Amino acid sequence: MEWVDLIQPKEVVAKSGSGDVARWQQCEAGSRRASDSVAVLRGFAAWRTVRSTIFHSMRLRLQEENVDVPDTTGSTFTGATVVVAMTFFALLLCLPLIGYVVWIWRPLRVNSTATGLRRGWRLGHVTGEVLASRRDTDTTVITEYGYFPGSSYPSSRTQVKIDVYDTLNLRLADGRSHTVQVLNFNVTAFRGQIASFWTAYKGQSAFTFAVLNHTTRQQNVNDRQVFKIMLSPVLQIVFVIYLIGLVLPISFLSVFGGKGIPLLMWFVLLILFVIGQRRVRRKFGAKGMATIWRVSQAEAQQMFHA
Repeated sequence: MEWVDLIQPKEVVAKSGSGDVARWQQCEAGSRRASDSVAVLRGFAAWRTVRSTIFHSMRLRLQEENVDVPDTTGSTFTGATVVVAMTFFALLLCLPLIGYVVWIWRPLRVNSTATGLRRGWRLGHVTGEVLASRRDTDTTVITEYGYFPGSSYPSSRTQVKIDVYDTLNLRLADGRSHTVQVLNFNVTAFRGQIASFWTAYKGQSAFTFAVLNHTTRQQNVNDRQVFKIMLSPVLQIVFVIYLIGLVLPISFLSVFGGKGIPLLMWFVLLILFVIGQRRVRRKFGAKGMATIWRVSQAEAQQMFHA
């Protein structure tokens, strides 16, 4: 057959006659066309492979695009709404605390005659020469008995409270005698010295908050009593109970949706309360006591020259 001649070497074909040469040329041309056709087919097969790969990738891409993607915008909006709501509820719960902060930041201003404060308190004082002084100490021991948590072993806790009472007999400028007793002031006043005792009055409340020794120019100011002027004992008890009761709901709102903002707000308000009462007492010790000292010092000067 002629197809067999196509795979014979050229040397063999060359030895044949002219007819064989012509026939070889025709077969070689046909072989070239067949090779070109095979190359084309091979290229077409490769293209089909590439095309199927591209189509497969596009199909996967379309499937990914058709997958439902969760809407993060709505969830973010919902989370922000919860935070705002929890913060608003916490703000409502903290309204009394805000009121305490505003109240405690009000300054303790003494009028020019040192007869009153702008918080409704009246001021009174006595200035005289010390005739005699006595100091008494009262010690109170309180022991509480109980049991350790989770056990039957008894336990006890002992508290010792020491109160110091200073009693002084004074001779006033008009010659009258007057006895004054103060608690936990640690007054240092001896016979012949001039001293002033300042007392705050409001309703049924009355207590001494400052003792001035004009001879030694010493001022004893009881910060605890000054704090009573800023916040009455009843309001102090209510404030402590309110703070303790506020911890649980504020913690709940902070953990469950508040992102810690309610607890942060409560903590900031508490810090403002502490800073405010310290600032007011410091200013009262500087400006208020300066006015009180000036008034009582004028009275003491008259007794020095008497």
